[in-house]
Amino acid sequence: MSANDNSLQFCLKRLRCCLTTKHSGSIVFLLFFLMVSLSVCIPAVAWSDGEHDHSQEIISDDLAWLAYSASAAAYLPLDHEDAGPRYLKDGKIQENWSSIRVNVPGRCAYGREKSGELCYVPCKEGFYGVGPVCWKPCQEGYNDDGALCRRDRTYAKKSYGRGAGAPLGCRQGEERNGLLCYPKCSKGFYGVGPVCWEACPGGFRDHGASCYKSITNWFFKKSRGRGAGRKLTNNCDKGLEKDGLLCYPKCKESYRGVGPVCWQDCESSFTDTGAFCQDKVKVYAKSSYGRGAGKPIIISAYESVYDKDSNPTGGWTGKSYANEQEYIVLRNEEQAITIFAFRGTEPTSTLDWLRDLDFTPNEVTINDRKVWVHSGFHRRFRNVSDDIEKELKATPENHKIIITGHSLGAAVAAVAAPYFHQWGYPPDAVILFANPLVADKRFKAMFEEVLGCDSTMRVVVDQDPVPKAPDIWGYTQFCENNAYRYKYKNSNLLKVHDLYIAYYEAMKGKFGPQPSLKASEEDNPNSWLQP
Repeated sequence: MSANDNSLQFCLKRLRCCLTTKHSGSIVFLLFFLMVSLSVCIPAVAWSDGEHDHSQEIISDDLAWLAYSASAAAYLPLDHEDAGPRYLKDGKIQENWSSIRVNVPGRCAYGREKSGELCYVPCKEGFYGVGPVCWKPCQEGYNDDGALCRRDRTYAKKSYGRGAGAPLGCRQGEERNGLLCYPKCSKGFYGVGPVCWEACPGGFRDHGASCYKSITNWFFKKSRGRGAGRKLTNNCDKGLEKDGLLCYPKCKESYRGVGPVCWQDCESSFTDTGAFCQDKVKVYAKSSYGRGAGKPIIISAYESVYDKDSNPTGGWTGKSYANEQEYIVLRNEEQAITIFAFRGTEPTSTLDWLRDLDFTPNEVTINDRKVWVHSGFHRRFRNVSDDIEKELKATPENHKIIITGHSLGAAVAAVAAPYFHQWGYPPDAVILFANPLVADKRFKAMFEEVLGCDSTMRVVVDQDPVPKAPDIWGYTQFCENNAYRYKYKNSNLLKVHDLYIAYYEAMKGKFGPQPSLKASEEDNPNSWLQP
């Protein structure tokens, strides 16, 4: 190794020591663009024009699209509780176009729903989610009060006014003065105790017993007595009813008085709440269960999200495995095909990125050849190799064996393929999408000798930097003459590397429309896929 290689290896070791999972949200894009920078700054490998594409002799259009579908499904490998595997539905391979997005924050990942600013597992049928809790809806006729369901009916009561009211203790036609009741004075007079005094005309001042305007214009007021007065009582006159300190006319039938207003009585079974009548309240607590703390929103929304069959053929069964590296095994007895599809990088997994960037060479022996292999990719394969070997031994002898994957998944698939041969189960086809460099020229020679390039197809988008990286320590690509390359006119590196965007266009350019979409694409093309 050169001094530069040793320095780079030292820096990578320091990077791995410093990174922790708590920093994963802020370093994902740094790691991606570090990988991109390595591919851009270091001279790229030679690119073939694709004129000698012998893989078509073995790999048909349908088989290529089947591998594409399996690579897409590998991004949804984990089984869904009570619903079976996400990558299969009714025996058909599934895909979700939002499963590998790496753009700026905006939307929840596949299989989760947004509530507030976090993403949660969807609630089971018959429940709805509010944050970390799933609630059962209220029964029909009940109002939702949060944790409770309440049922009542309310209507406004009819009312009418009944006057201002008379002072308590005086009869009709009397007025209160002090603590006694007197007959009201006649018009033009006002009462002061037992005497009614004449009111002074306009322009005259009231001087008690006289009215004064000037020294030459004044006169004594007329007066008349009105009796000694009657003591106040605590009762109202006949036809009146007491309310507070006043007496009011009684309300008409089916109404009752409150001060100057008569209110209609509530219907039976309704409770009187003042201006309203309310039915008897019935309340019960809603059923609920917790669904976890939720995860931050990390996925972007530059594409439409939908789940669909990715291939028209049915009859598939499958298993998923995960031990740092995830992969799925798909089998179809009718077609006699078994597919091993490896998952690509999980955008928010720090461990995935560290494995991707751990490209120090590891010397291993495969098919009796000593070769140098990318340490991170090889370690991920070895973590699942025991399960893979068991699945191979369980594969019917008449089955075609296909190995596939995208990006990191393609790299692990490339490492796995010669091991299949070593175990006595050589794959019938190796179909890789955007596979990075995985090993040195000795691995290339061994791969091409024991597996052959006629059964190997690599799909590469020219502008994608990942298939050029990491171009250090003598790493080189294999089966270069069998690589199919596609020019995708877009400067967005995320879209250029995306299995569902640039590589989907590459597949259409090489093999025509995806079988499951042939009937619909002509009438309703996915315009969002265009550059």
